[in-house]
Amino acid sequence: MTVLIYVHKLVQNSAVNITFLDDDHIIKNSVELKEAIRSLDYAAPNHITVIDEVNTHTIDYAQFDIMLISFVAWKQISFEKEQWTKIIPSTLILKP
Repeated sequence: MTVLIYVHKLVQNSAVNITFLDDDHIIKNSVELKEAIRSLDYAAPNHITVIDEVNTHTIDYAQFDIMLISFVAWKQISFEKEQWTKIIPSTLILKP
């Protein structure tokens, strides 16, 4: 949830587009996260996107300027998807 605090501040203070990658269906299966993202979308209509059910190899990561990720998620990705970490944009890892 720490990531959502930063995303909320970004949405309120600038004209950004936010994309959530939900390849593990964590957002899809969490009422709390879905509601938090719905609140973000209300604050900044048409600036929030959730990508789920997607092969991470088909995403063009060059289109993103920065990635915010929790420390827990980063640890998982760095062990499971080592090749993926080489193609992602600048990354801010947030520790709770």
